[in-house]
Amino acid sequence: MDSYRVNDRAWELIIKELRKRRENGETLEAIGKHLAAHKSTVKLWLDNQRGGERTSFRDMIRYLDRLNIPFDQVFGAGIYIPEKPHRLKPSTYEENIAKTLAGAATVFGKNARSIASEVGEGITTETVQKILDGEISMTVKELTAVCSAIDILPETVMKRARELTLQPQEKKRKTRRSA
Repeated sequence: MDSYRVNDRAWELIIKELRKRRENGETLEAIGKHLAAHKSTVKLWLDNQRGGERTSFRDMIRYLDRLNIPFDQVFGAGIYIPEKPHRLKPSTYEENIAKTLAGAATVFGKNARSIASEVGEGITTETVQKILDGEISMTVKELTAVCSAIDILPETVMKRARELTLQPQEKKRKTRRSA
């Protein structure tokens, strides 16, 4: 499917959903707020005065997502799009960040549940525990949120993790020099 057809199909589905919402009594302002667009822009879309030809791909994907329009309706059946971003196995550095966070949490009397309750914003106790155990890599947002809940600066954690990561390499260098 070429890009113009994808764009046209996506826009057709978006407009169809917007018209359905208007018919159900939703205001232009409410629709705009939901899509992070101004109500006057939504009106232009619905009046066919301006539309998908001026919409970035990123914005179009955001509109499809916020309107709960499945991507396979746009691109065709059989396309796999994961529900959540894939979490990579943590690197040695990230494992050392986890060790440092876990140590700081212990010192400050925090556990995964108390950290998760302070963080809020959709980071579950299970996710916090996996972060502290070094089982999953974390996003910058998660790192800063967990650090804030523990009451430690992210810079301090990252500096200590770097030191822990470099220690084995320095030992290898010293061993090679003495041999």
